Amino acid sequence: MDNLTHTLIGGAYFSLLPKRLRTKSAFVSATIASNLPDIDVLLRAIPGKTHFDYLIHHRGYTHTFLLALPFAFALAWMIHRWMKDQVPKLTLTLISIGAVFLHFFADYWNDYGIHPFSPFWNQWFYGDSIFIVEPYLWFTLLPMIVSIIISKPAKRTFQFIFVLAFGLLWFSDAVALVPAIALTVTAIFWSIYFYRPRKTWPAVVFCAAVIGLFFVNSHQVRNLIRAPLTQAGQVLDIESAPAPGNAFCWRSIAHVRNGDQNLIVFSQVTLWSLPLSCKLARSTPQTAPFHAFTVETNDPRINWLGVHFFKQSEFDSLAERSCTFRRLLGFARFPFFKKTGPDQYVAGDLRYDREPGSGFSEVEFALPDDCGGKTSPWNPPFKR
Repeated sequence: MDNLTHTLIGGAYFSLLPKRLRTKSAFVSATIASNLPDIDVLLRAIPGKTHFDYLIHHRGYTHTFLLALPFAFALAWMIHRWMKDQVPKLTLTLISIGAVFLHFFADYWNDYGIHPFSPFWNQWFYGDSIFIVEPYLWFTLLPMIVSIIISKPAKRTFQFIFVLAFGLLWFSDAVALVPAIALTVTAIFWSIYFYRPRKTWPAVVFCAAVIGLFFVNSHQVRNLIRAPLTQAGQVLDIESAPAPGNAFCWRSIAHVRNGDQNLIVFSQVTLWSLPLSCKLARSTPQTAPFHAFTVETNDPRINWLGVHFFKQSEFDSLAERSCTFRRLLGFARFPFFKKTGPDQYVAGDLRYDREPGSGFSEVEFALPDDCGGKTSPWNPPFKR
């Protein structure tokens, strides 16, 4: 589903090109290049590679300028030779590079993160602002894509995806009632607008405004959380993630240090509240131990959900003894570890601890722990 978002963004990018450049080869370049960095999914098919290897290296080497830009050049060269519709090779190359840049931006804007300057600078960057599959973008850009593509099978495919997404909106119980109504109005409006081919820039401007609203509100959420948490210790990091289709309902995770104790504090922030307007799915940990938490605040917009805590000395000891845990720290922004038996552990990232036991971001290991020389090249985002 994340790849469909990139495809829609690539289509929006194509629609803004000068009319003389809106050819088949340009469309193929824009849409394929907008997904090009995600070829790291092929890591799953390499013999001997595990779920954990994919977790560590997803959004890895192929999401760096060093590797993605040559890929974009090669893609443009192949499309120019294959399609031959009079668009110069240099123009297709620039279109492909622009689409790769948009992919990086779209990956940056959520809480998963990206490190595009590796290997020269392995720092993670987080936008903490947009849900990874944002419905407003889908319900705006899907009708737009249907209006600009010529192929009937492609039109039918995107129309089917639109109907499926609309069904998920109302029958998956993932979106609160008020946002679902607003998203329905949005879907109907753009479906009527693009019933006949029209200018696409109003839809692109609308999407840009939605993205801007989420970014502004994300900054406000982190500021709201930071002030009261200073009562608990030194605030080292704050993440914010919105509910789908709702720029006013947020989950926040904060890392607070107090002496040898690390507190990972979960909260819900509702910037503007109506009945049935805020709903967070799986907003608290399911594997890591979780406890009640509160600090004094007079702001009714903040609801403290709880806290996971661990001692820094225990954390450092496990990181020294376990290379698997050290590898995990190259990804985990809010790590946790839990002893499950004699020298047996499960560890993961609290951002994605969505089910009991080992899931998307968890790994199980035993001590002594030898990874055979494997390492994580990325700078650990958790501040020790």
